[in-house]
Amino acid sequence: MRYLPILLLVLILGCTGTQSTPLSAKATAVSIKSFTSDMDQVYEDGEFTLNLLVENEGAFEATDVVADLFLVGAFRPINGDTWVTNAEAAEKKCIEDCGDDAPCKADCTKDQAKALAEKLDIFWTKPARRMRAPDIELEVPGDMYEYRWELLAPDNIGTAIQEYPFTFKVDLGYDYKSSAWAQVPLLKYSRIQQLKQSDQSLPESQSEEFPSPISIDVNFQEPVLFKKSGDPVELRVVLNHNQGGFIKADETVDNKDEMGCSCCGEQLNCIDNVTITPPVWLMPPIGASGEGGTFGAALGEKETTFELLPDIDNFRYYLKADVCLTGKNDGEVKVSISGKEVGRIKPLHLVECDSVKNWEVEVTEYLTKDPTIRFEYVFKDDKKPHDAVKVSNVKIVPECDFERDGNTLIANFVKLIDGKQAVLSCGLNISTETGEDELYPTFKVDADYRYHVVGEESVTVIKGA
Repeated sequence: MRYLPILLLVLILGCTGTQSTPLSAKATAVSIKSFTSDMDQVYEDGEFTLNLLVENEGAFEATDVVADLFLVGAFRPINGDTWVTNAEAAEKKCIEDCGDDAPCKADCTKDQAKALAEKLDIFWTKPARRMRAPDIELEVPGDMYEYRWELLAPDNIGTAIQEYPFTFKVDLGYDYKSSAWAQVPLLKYSRIQQLKQSDQSLPESQSEEFPSPISIDVNFQEPVLFKKSGDPVELRVVLNHNQGGFIKADETVDNKDEMGCSCCGEQLNCIDNVTITPPVWLMPPIGASGEGGTFGAALGEKETTFELLPDIDNFRYYLKADVCLTGKNDGEVKVSISGKEVGRIKPLHLVECDSVKNWEVEVTEYLTKDPTIRFEYVFKDDKKPHDAVKVSNVKIVPECDFERDGNTLIANFVKLIDGKQAVLSCGLNISTETGEDELYPTFKVDADYRYHVVGEESVTVIKGA
């Protein structure tokens, strides 16, 4: 039999006179409790079994828990028809074993085929669909799961040696999440003065973080001060990876960001998404945008302007635009906002501007109301004409690492720098007219990702007589 998954229900029995340690969730989440062989030494062509025992010790349920055994040398599974050595065969075999289970079939392509594309021989098992987290109140541990691989040692390890050690690696991957919340005091200046005059302490934020491989810190400068509705508040979310595993994006990321970088294309160290649920009255401003236009010598124009009106004027903004140049002149496009130059673009030279390059510049100063955005072509050589400059998708957007999706903010495919940390920030707008001088908004932050841990076990093969 190629695998023997066993779901173990662990019961805690009380012992009279015994002091037990209170159960608590651990940041290691789904951990490898043991990875062992029933035989430390085996003769050539001998049978032995590898056993992997895992347990969910975290705060949340784990799903699609897959264990991939990377085989070395000429080891063979006892049930040879389960042996796969390439992605295509792995996917086919996986789908056959799933039967009518549609979610299982979908996972075949997502997980098994990707792992096997590394060109390593892998003996895989059907995953645990879900592993429940511990119930802390009832003192019930989380689910445990056992994988078992029955193998045959190589039938010939060579003539020059009598015994040879082999090391097996197992990759345990599972879908998981991190979550935290924070309640942050927002106070008017007048309220601060009242508290100081009465010798009262300033209110402090309240927060809770649930143990997970990725920790979340919701960060504000405290206390947050404001004068009126429309004032800005800066939110910072810090993600830290402090455990011994690694992260892979749940799916391949084909799209590229505005600067042409496929930041999560390699899938490593990439969180699928980070979502924030703030109060509806504390959201980033929408900003402003324009359709674009075309200008150039052939059209009798040297520049074009856009009149854009952001919702508010007390945030830092980004100016984004798609700019394309047809012709062969080596000039530049100068970009100005309300008469002040903010950058120069060296556009792509294309026969037709069906494909344009996205360009963005950070506006480090607060914008005034009714900013005028001017794009002007600067000739390198006035004697060399150009055909046209096409400017499209002109946008002024507030500085924010999140996109607004209804009443939530979401950041997709967040890259952890060096696999350790990511810092996300967003300017929010206080848009409440309640007149209150003390507000306590609550923010909930969630992060979804696929986490991996690796285990090792060694077996020594002894040459037969």
